[in-house]
Amino acid sequence: MNLAETIRQTPISGTGHPAAESGPRHTRCGEAEVLHADVVVIGAGPAGMAAAATASGAGASVLVLECGSRTGGNAVRSNGYLAFVDDDADAREAFVADARAAFRTASQRYSLVWDEAAVRQFANQSATTYRILTNRGVRFGRRVARPEHSADRIRAVVDPAMFGRAYEADFARPGIRTELGVRAERLVVEAGRVVGVNAHRRASGIPLQVGVSRSVVIATGGFQAGHKLRERYQSPVEAQSPYYGTADCRGDGHLMGESVGGHLVNMNYLPPTVLAASTVAENAIAVNCDGVRFHDETGSFAGRVAALRAQTDRRAWFVLAEDAARSHAYLIEQMPQPPVRAGSVAELARAIGVPADGLTATVRQWNDFLASSATIDPQFGRTALPQDRRTLGSALVAVPMVEGVNFSCGGFRTTPRMQVVDGVGTAIPGLYAAGDTTAGLNAAAGMVGLHISGAFTQGRIAGKSAAEEEVNSYAAWRCAAC
Repeated sequence: MNLAETIRQTPISGTGHPAAESGPRHTRCGEAEVLHADVVVIGAGPAGMAAAATASGAGASVLVLECGSRTGGNAVRSNGYLAFVDDDADAREAFVADARAAFRTASQRYSLVWDEAAVRQFANQSATTYRILTNRGVRFGRRVARPEHSADRIRAVVDPAMFGRAYEADFARPGIRTELGVRAERLVVEAGRVVGVNAHRRASGIPLQVGVSRSVVIATGGFQAGHKLRERYQSPVEAQSPYYGTADCRGDGHLMGESVGGHLVNMNYLPPTVLAASTVAENAIAVNCDGVRFHDETGSFAGRVAALRAQTDRRAWFVLAEDAARSHAYLIEQMPQPPVRAGSVAELARAIGVPADGLTATVRQWNDFLASSATIDPQFGRTALPQDRRTLGSALVAVPMVEGVNFSCGGFRTTPRMQVVDGVGTAIPGLYAAGDTTAGLNAAAGMVGLHISGAFTQGRIAGKSAAEEEVNSYAAWRCAAC
């Protein structure tokens, strides 16, 4: 009896079955590793973690394939701003209205598809996501006001590492097996249904043949790091612009799902931004070649880009206090160009090549404003200020301002159960998606705060739906190595 036959005769795990307690099966066939689970989740960022935990909680055995070396994705590397909608009808309607406004603004530049159902789903479910995260130990601090939101919906997490820790207990259980450093490359389809995944170990190149009893959930994040995929939707120059975050967001999931008929929309929605986390911008001022401020550093993303483009040679710097830079070192390390440190304003001016008198006057004016009782910056109307209105001292850090892409906003069209649909709107059996591999909620991503909270929300829904999928005939699946 060969390996494929052995696997086919092994009882399929599911709710109440002993295999669900022991988790996915793993064996070998020649040089290939062969694995099997009820649900396979590709990606272990916020959407993938939520999907895996929910599917496992529903009794399914779960295999997680993560390209990187750890779980958490970009969420654990972010500034941790998440938007949540209060659990009442008026709050939900106000959110939908704000989302429509953000969509209309983006539609002035991009050709976009609006998905009312996806937006309303988030409005209805995000309060539950907040409760789940806080029950898992994620702590949120201050509220963050943003002009795109008519209410203070954004909460700042105390420590983004909490997102990963929130799901450690789930991933330690035998019902979930996590394979790090594994890159999924192709979905296996039999009789119109997704029944497997082909992958390989990045370090050794060893192939993995993965069988799926119920469903695959694509949760690989965006494609901002996928320069080749971006070339389909941007000019050659734009497609090579820098990105923010992990290099694993190449669009692998987008390509795999597209190859089996998944309908991608809004893929040209790759909004340019000045690459800096919001908390970095809030604790900084931006100065140009004259050493003076030139815009609201925390204003709209489009406004920041336009302001930078208007500067001589598009050169400018974020300037912040050394202690603030240390507090946000993990965010500054992700910026495209390294920081410059100095022990005085004059020293910093020399280091970055701006007039010392101009920079000195700018820092003094900013500190005078912060020391006053005024709540609105008199120069540019800025209202998002440094925490505790901390002034700039003598020890300073400057980071070059660079335009690039922070998030991609295009992806699959899905049903309310997060099942991927094809070009005519028919759901693809055995295939689900969540987070930045989907397009529905991200059409309103200009609101700020939706990427991570949306991923946790959609991942939870996708995981539940994937675990409820009818068990397929595993006899139809064949190990390619056998």
